[in-house]
Amino acid sequence: MEAKPKILVLEDDDIIKQVYRALFTKTSEFDLVFCKNDTEIQEELAKNHFDLFLIDLGLGQGKDGVEIIRDLRQIEEYRTTPIMVITAYTTMKDERDCLIAGATKFIRKPFDNNKIRNEIKNLTANIS
Repeated sequence: MEAKPKILVLEDDDIIKQVYRALFTKTSEFDLVFCKNDTEIQEELAKNHFDLFLIDLGLGQGKDGVEIIRDLRQIEEYRTTPIMVITAYTTMKDERDCLIAGATKFIRKPFDNNKIRNEIKNLTANIS
């Protein structure tokens, strides 16, 4: 049996978390782990290996999404791991900052469910 890609989802909004759960757990294509801040991410990174990161920029506490992307890129194991930013922050500066920090994809909320699923499938296609 093929292993499902393990995705760390950084999202502090409970409604958006429910959307992700409904979108991805129904199909059982991906193994999702949810975090709401940088402290929880550090705890999860110590316990698990992730194949993709799904990051929101605006978080209620701690580091913001761009800082977390920079931190992830400093970890040898995650220098090339796909990082998809999904955010309501939509300025060109936000997008540029994310891409410079190391994000692989930048998608604006609200998003199309099928587009997100297909993007994640493409980014995790070589995971086994």
